[in-house]
Amino acid sequence: MLIAKTTNIDHMKKIKTTILTELAAVETELKAIQSDIPVLNEVSSQLLKSGGKRLRPVMAIASALSCGYKGSSHIALASIIELIHAATLLHDDVIDNSIKRRYQDTANKVWGNKNSILAGDYIYSIAFQKMVAIPDPKVLKVLSEATSYIVEGEIIQLTQAHNPNTSIASYLEVITRKTARLFKVAAELGAVISNAETKQINSLSNIGNSFGMAYQIINDLDDYDLDHSTGKSICDDLLEGKPTLPYILAYNNGSKTQKELLAKCLTKSENKIDIDSVIAILIETNAFTQTKEYANNYLKSALDELALFDQSISCTEPHGSKQEDGNKYTACIRELIYYLQSKVTLQT
Repeated sequence: MLIAKTTNIDHMKKIKTTILTELAAVETELKAIQSDIPVLNEVSSQLLKSGGKRLRPVMAIASALSCGYKGSSHIALASIIELIHAATLLHDDVIDNSIKRRYQDTANKVWGNKNSILAGDYIYSIAFQKMVAIPDPKVLKVLSEATSYIVEGEIIQLTQAHNPNTSIASYLEVITRKTARLFKVAAELGAVISNAETKQINSLSNIGNSFGMAYQIINDLDDYDLDHSTGKSICDDLLEGKPTLPYILAYNNGSKTQKELLAKCLTKSENKIDIDSVIAILIETNAFTQTKEYANNYLKSALDELALFDQSISCTEPHGSKQEDGNKYTACIRELIYYLQSKVTLQT
């Protein structure tokens, strides 16, 4: 298993110290979003101004700067990607009937489903307005395709709801679409706006995808966090009938009796689940350990690809400032990966 040497907080501090100015510029853009409709401002600002780690903007900014980018479009790109992410969260919380996010009541709980959906649509529209300001047609193409891809992932996930026989392959397809795609796009487009070489664009794209896959797998592990340290309600996914990787592995590995209990929990319509029994089964079937192995394998792939990317930028300008700056910002991407590794080591 890959082991991070410092805490997850340390890794985020290192990242934010390196790109502090750029992240502040992103926050300024997000906070500047205003509508003439008061309720839209209230709903959208509750999410946009509630903070979060801004992992997707970090990926976009670090990727662009690691390729030697010198303009300002990376700030717009990072803001657009965070807006798309925020819009999907508003919609997801309605679909999932979620009531907690980042230790706060969700927008749909406070303002209702209709206002939350419309606020999500509004944020999407702002994102697309900002897209046209980036003078590269590929950016618009990739971002618009990603938005469709994410929605398709949500639809696929809905078709799998309450199905204990969901395969690992089906689960991975969903998280590829719903989560990994936006990280992949963030890294890829950071390189695109920098006019990076094709091999560098492909490397960063692969890094973003692997990181995103690991991120969602770790997030699904967090669903079973008994310490409530994630800001979400425990076993939300199970209550919503979502068969995530820990559940699928436990079901595949379980005895007949264990499978019957797990199937009953996933298909229950009321919010009453024997959480202790479920977690006991996940431990007994080695599901937690196996899930961590999946996450760590994706993180190893990201680190391996990052090593190749480091070599490619070194070959581009072996003695120039671009190499020195690039290494500084690829270190940010590496710290992102270490951040997730440290989360794996702290889990269940």
